[in-house]
Amino acid sequence: ILIREEREFLLQEMRKMGVSVIGNPSANFIFFRARKDLKERLLEKGVLIRSCSNFTGLSEGYFRIGIKQREDNQVFLTYLKEILDKE
Repeated sequence: ILIREEREFLLQEMRKMGVSVIGNPSANFIFFRARKDLKERLLEKGVLIRSCSNFTGLSEGYFRIGIKQREDNQVFLTYLKEILDKE
């Protein structure tokens, strides 16, 4: 139940920011597309996301995040918004 609730929370908030979520996630991660330097920018803030640029058929700008507890998800969303607002 926690993962389902947090997944819906993350999806809603990411979509509000204009992030392109790919598919309709039902697993414990979310696959999405965003600015190419997102992984590096988040890493500077201590947040690690998975780049999917080495997946067959994908290029830079595709990422995957694990669904965590609310506090961790809120930290991710705060930094994501901060970075996207600077585009």
